[in-house]
Parts: sequence; structure tokens; C-alpha cells
Amino acid sequence: MDFQFCAAYELPLTDLADLFTRAFANYIGGTVHMDARFLSSVLAKENVDLSLSQLILQADRPVGFGLMSRQGVTSRLAGMGIVPESQGQQVGFRLLSHLLQQARERHETQMVLEAFEQNTRAVKLYQKAGFQIMQRLYGYHAEQLPGETEEHLRESDCYTVAKALVQWGDADLPWQVSGTTMARLGHPNRAYSLDQAMAVISDPTQETIYLRCLLVPPPHRNQGQGSRLLRALAAAFPQKQWAIQALCPERYGTGFFEKRGFI
Repeated sequence: MDFQFCAAYELPLTDLADLFTRAFANYIGGTVHMDARFLSSVLAKENVDLSLSQLILQADRPVGFGLMSRQGVTSRLAGMGIVPESQGQQVGFRLLSHLLQQARERHETQMVLEAFEQNTRAVKLYQKAGFQIMQRLYGYHAEQLPGETEEHLRESDCYTVAKALVQWGDADLPWQVSGTTMARLGHPNRAYSLDQAMAVISDPTQETIYLRCLLVPPPHRNQGQGSRLLRALAAAFPQKQWAIQALCPERYGTGFFEKRGFI
């Protein structure tokens, strides 16, 4: 079967959003309804480069896409989808192989991605292409966290937290919660600090607040500062539900968050 490839920027953003929506129909993580405005914000947040991202065409018609981000010699497959009528025809493998070859030609040394392990079809595709499973990522939620008012709780800046995360964060943090990604966050996300502990949260005016980052520099760990900051945030925004996206390495979930009210 004959396929062609082209850079994703050659497709108008409205058409790319429509292609995304069609490719993610009945997705295991929930059906995605994408429009140009939503897609543009996703591309900015995920640092997607449309000149590196690719479309796969069948009979001159786009049937799939691969969105690529890059940092140094590492690239990330930020999203890939094939429209339902072209699935089961090796289209995804052809597209992924093409993206990997382009990364090699750019002298990149690794490519990373995340996938739901329940999406066995996708996992098998990635493994067939040479990807290896590195770690499990978990999501958490809490109907209500125990709160305790702290007069020294201070509002900070997402960029300040991001710089600390670049310096002190673990090297294997998922791309979406790395310091370089956090640096692109702004309003309505908010950042707070208490002593040396720092956190970034989503819009606190919403019913559910997402804890995007919680960091205590190594010299100040095991002193309860992270727990105090979490309780202070819960007190500052009472009657809220709290959640952590499914980007949390298992060691942090079982070692910290599950012990503090998250399930």
C-alpha cells in the first residue's frame, strides 16, 4: 500500500483538529473533541513542533498524525492517531517507523512516549517499533484533603518552581511534569511556597484542583515540609476536590500521596 508523509504544518489547524478528533473517537482515555483553539493551546503546552510532526497520507488524504516535541537530543511522541477506517492496516507502524527514522537523522539519541497500559494494541505497536516500558505512572484523587492554615504560605510563580524542578527534580520525571514543561505554565495555574517546599496547582476556582507539581529540594526533605504545604493548600482552598493526573511515578504515589489522603 502506498503512503506519503508531510510535515503537519502543511495542514490547516482546523483540519488538523478535525483529524485529531476522528483519530481519537472511542479512545480508551475518553473521546476527544478537538477544535483549533484547544489544539493550539495543547501544542503550546506540549512544546509540539509542527515542522517535526508528521502526517501520513493515503491516496493524498491525511489518515494519521504524529505530534513531536524535542529537548536537546531527546524527542517525545506527544500524540499519535490513525483514523478508524485506516486502522489495522499497519498505518501506525509505518508512521512510527518514519518518525523514528527522522529522529535518527536529527542525531537524537532517544524518543519517549506515554501510553495507557490497558491500550494493549498501542503498547504492542510501540514495543514492535523498539520502545521499552520504563515505569508505571499513576493518577490520584481526593474528595477532600485535611487542611491546616499556615500564615507563611506564599504565592509564587510557576517559572520559579520550574527552575527549581530543573535543578532538583529526578531525571526520569515524565516530560509533562518536568521543569521545562512547567516553565510554560501561567495563569490560571498558580504556584505556592511554604518554607522550601513549592507546588504548582491548576485553576483553584474550579471544583477540582490538579496538583501539577510538589517539590522539596533534597537538603530539606524528610522534614515534613511537603506535607505542611499540601495541608496549607487544602486549607486555603476548602471544599475542593483534588487530583493528580496519571503522570505520577509509582514511588511518589505509594511513598507520599497515598499516605496523605489521595487514592
